[in-house]
Amino acid sequence: MRQAIFSILVGASTALGAVQFLPESHHQQFQTFAFFADEQTGYLVREGNRGWGSLGTSFALMEFPDWPGSPQVIFYGAAHTSFRGKTSIVDFATETMDAKLGIAFEGTVSEKFRFSAGIVHYSGHALDGILDPSLIGLNLSLDQFIFRLIYDDGTHWRMGASFKPVFNSDPGTNLLSGDQFIEVWPFGINANPLSPTPFVAVSADEGGVNYSSASFHVQLGAYFGNHTEKERRTVVRFAIGYYNGSDPRTKYAAFLNSRTHFVYGGVLITL
Repeated sequence: MRQAIFSILVGASTALGAVQFLPESHHQQFQTFAFFADEQTGYLVREGNRGWGSLGTSFALMEFPDWPGSPQVIFYGAAHTSFRGKTSIVDFATETMDAKLGIAFEGTVSEKFRFSAGIVHYSGHALDGILDPSLIGLNLSLDQFIFRLIYDDGTHWRMGASFKPVFNSDPGTNLLSGDQFIEVWPFGINANPLSPTPFVAVSADEGGVNYSSASFHVQLGAYFGNHTEKERRTVVRFAIGYYNGSDPRTKYAAFLNSRTHFVYGGVLITL
């Protein structure tokens, strides 16, 4: 028995090749500024006396350096909170908190093509400042496969699309969804990460929790750090944007079919 187990381990090691645990992450190459609620940290001020806070991060679990493109296994997570102002800028009520956790296998097809495949879990929660108490006791969860392909020209723009089939949801939802995005650096990517790189990011997102409609988002601003380079470096961006689509507060979207549009501005950090 010991010999059989040893042979299986040797065979698996030979098939996988070298495995590096907890390497420097290259996940920033697979992230985009184009989606309103992603794995990012920051605070946004919305019109209508509202705010949006987020706390997100990611890290590489392992890397396969002997494989073409040295793919990595990435773990990521984020929590997003919606605030409603009351009497002053420092007096606000917390309405909702939405969370996501995911794991992805990310690598390169060629110098300009990248791919990502993984699973993500979403959950939605109502907090004590919510205006509609009927949402408090309702459960909301969503599990999806996510397959994304990105084309990066390396200097002025990149674009991508995702196919996101749902395999578990409560309440029930459409099985198919997807998204598309494009990012543009009109003056090119600044080689110095301590100097600003202006950008424009646009996206469309179809499907979601208990609804089937498109959401549109555009963001522009400037960032510092390495957003597209392989070298890991924290990205800080100052941005303004416009969102039109299903309510980013997932309980409102799921149970009230709420749609909204707003302008916002603030600072976002990709860790």
